[in-house]
Amino acid sequence: MRRIKIYQQNSDLIELIDDNNDDLDIYCKELSKMFQMNNIAILKTSNAIFIGRPSKLNGVTVEEDNNIPFVSTDIENKIKIEETEVSEETKPKEENDIPKEDIITDID
Repeated sequence: MRRIKIYQQNSDLIELIDDNNDDLDIYCKELSKMFQMNNIAILKTSNAIFIGRPSKLNGVTVEEDNNIPFVSTDIENKIKIEETEVSEETKPKEENDIPKEDIITDID
């Protein structure tokens, strides 16, 4: 079992568990592909899916931990890293893209 800790800017630590049996070096090289992506990275482990922006990731640690109680599912035991494009509807607006509106501060 592996414990994956994902550190992000301005966010709490995210912990994932994976029962992947690949060599740790190979596993970490595959995991590091998240940092090379431009849009949204999707990390699928055996028990969870992480979706995040690689530009907001500060770091990832991977630890071997054989004391983790885990019930395996039918998901294939291989870490999967995918990249997806962000559509214009879901892309967060930059602060200067938001129209300025008059704000009424004095109501009679």
